[in-house]
Amino acid sequence: MRGLTKGPPPANVSPPTQEPTSLAELDADYQVSVAAISDARARVKHARTRFNSMHKRHLRDLLFVEQRYLCIYCERQIDEAHPAPHVAHWNPLSLFLQEVFDWNNLHLSCISVDTCDARQDNKALNLPLPVRFQYEDVLGFTSGGRMYVRNDVSVPPQLRQALEVALEDQPGPPVARSTLNLNHPALREARAAVIESEEGEPPAQRQQRIAALLAQARREDFISARLAALNGQLGVGR
Repeated sequence: MRGLTKGPPPANVSPPTQEPTSLAELDADYQVSVAAISDARARVKHARTRFNSMHKRHLRDLLFVEQRYLCIYCERQIDEAHPAPHVAHWNPLSLFLQEVFDWNNLHLSCISVDTCDARQDNKALNLPLPVRFQYEDVLGFTSGGRMYVRNDVSVPPQLRQALEVALEDQPGPPVARSTLNLNHPALREARAAVIESEEGEPPAQRQQRIAALLAQARREDFISARLAALNGQLGVGR
């Protein structure tokens, strides 16, 4: 997870055969219509129906560019060549009905059964939106690919707990099941491999490599782990 800069909301989210409608216009109409529905289940169903009426391919095209073709959660590469990634709500649709069409709340997540959006399901992450928080400043990596919340960075207790639960199950009475499962063994193994590849970069060339990684329109996967390796930050604050 990294902080993210998003552009303006799309000017047209309608399918090609329909009259153009901006995301802001769709949101304004939705806010009126959902407020008139009293039944909670019907409100959620209405929200999902309206959301699914948008031209998702166009939305994904915009979000790919903003996210540099990386999953918003785990930073694996995503594109249309594989099964289409989810247009995910950082704050779940069913729990945050006022944010269904909030552009800052919409992101792309990889297709995965065990991690990311599928793991989150309808649970609240209790984490700030990426446009409002630089996650790379508080998350660290070990050489073995494990992600952790740094102890040398000041983080409010509730936010620290939510981040730890996002990464993996947290013991206690009862056990807090991970919301994103970002330390899944397959993710740790994949991150460890890219970390090892970046550690082999000659020291004199590491700053050039960092600049090149950050400038990529289509970034290489697990960029945060790559940067930690290149910056000599592995294990810092563990």
